[in-house]
Amino acid sequence: MVLAHVMSDEENKSIMQTTIQELFPVKNIATPYMYHHIVEALFEAGLDEEAIHLMKSYWGKMISLGRIPTGKHSIRISRSILRMVHRS
Repeated sequence: MVLAHVMSDEENKSIMQTTIQELFPVKNIATPYMYHHIVEALFEAGLDEEAIHLMKSYWGKMISLGRIPTGKHSIRISRSILRMVHRS
């Protein structure tokens, strides 16, 4: 719902704050594809610090192990990183 902008900005932020409190750390859907959507929703809700933290904790581990995300996952990660940079 956050990514589709169904709710107001304030409601989207509240939804994602509740999501962080009740559902983090994410379990049982831990794929790069799903994490991309979560990070994107955090950015859309104005929770940039939380989005950056999630990006670093998930993809940062992959990169530090020498596993550079490839293909569609790297494109999604790159889009999220670009949004992060442009918001700073």
